[in-house]
Amino acid sequence: MCAVCTSGRRRSGWETTWTIGSGRRSRRSAWRTCSPATNGTTVCRVTGAPRVAFVGHGDGTQLGSPAESSEPTAPAVVMLRPGDAARAALQHTNIDEGGGPLDTACQAERADGYRVRPPHSTRSVFVPSPQWACGAEEHWGSVSAVDTVPVGTARGGRPCVNTAKMPAGAVIGRTEDVDQDGLADTQFSGARDGRHLYGIRTAAGGVYTITDPLTGSGVHGGWTVNTDSVGRTITVIDDQRTAKLYDFRDCRFIAVQHRGGGAYEFAIGSTAKPGTGVACNDLNGGIMPMRAATKQRSGGRYDIVWTLVRVSADGRTAVQDSTSTIVRWPDLKATDPRVAQAQGSNCFAALKVEARTD
Repeated sequence: MCAVCTSGRRRSGWETTWTIGSGRRSRRSAWRTCSPATNGTTVCRVTGAPRVAFVGHGDGTQLGSPAESSEPTAPAVVMLRPGDAARAALQHTNIDEGGGPLDTACQAERADGYRVRPPHSTRSVFVPSPQWACGAEEHWGSVSAVDTVPVGTARGGRPCVNTAKMPAGAVIGRTEDVDQDGLADTQFSGARDGRHLYGIRTAAGGVYTITDPLTGSGVHGGWTVNTDSVGRTITVIDDQRTAKLYDFRDCRFIAVQHRGGGAYEFAIGSTAKPGTGVACNDLNGGIMPMRAATKQRSGGRYDIVWTLVRVSADGRTAVQDSTSTIVRWPDLKATDPRVAQAQGSNCFAALKVEARTD
């Protein structure tokens, strides 16, 4: 598999390095992995299949044809934070000095390794991997579109599995291990049949979806985190005007209600009334959902005030705990990014995936 972002070039602070894994082998074919380590300060997006070709002669000369792309019509858009990785499946014929199954038509040569070029990039990177390759223009392999990597160590248990599928062309990114199987899962934001969807694809292959009830046009998105409570996972979706709280448990989303009735929602955005953002508490080394308030002082400066949102043990209701209110950041300039964050929906530890619906 191959993973990509900007492959060896610096743009918005990004740089990648690459490795090739051995993957699985059969008598005629091999499945390999190639993955980058990414460094930078911003989130980058990548979509489609990388271009992969063998090179040799000690000078980077391409040998034969590149691997054929097997990406779908509408591939996912992968969001990568600094340190994240993506991957694409590379399947190719086992070639030996006689050409393997392709025989003499292959015109086998010794390759020095792979040249990998990220999707929509003009820059490439060399990955050393000496082996036999076809020097002739023969079809020797295919490479898929990039996808997320289920990092972690599987620890058994009962992961969430079903046969549902993500919407085509969704924006995806790594999220928490929501089913407690030891492997990080994937969140997505996309649309199907004119309805916006947010959901989770588990490392085991299950897809669990919220049909977004929010009516704002344009960008919709969401984020998911495991909270301080053992086994508690919350999700917040928004349309840049309203944010809505969900609980994820037993392989399904639960729409959280106010204890007094009605959906648990937050008004957000630059036109929202002060005190209606949503954030995560980062003071105790863990994560707890908070209602954020921007309180204006004289002179146009702001205090950011947090109040804990307590979700019931069954995940069905929530209420603000007025005894927990604290001033998280006092006396900020109006231009301080924390003021805008307090009027929006975000969690310091979580990647937020967003997609347009219009």
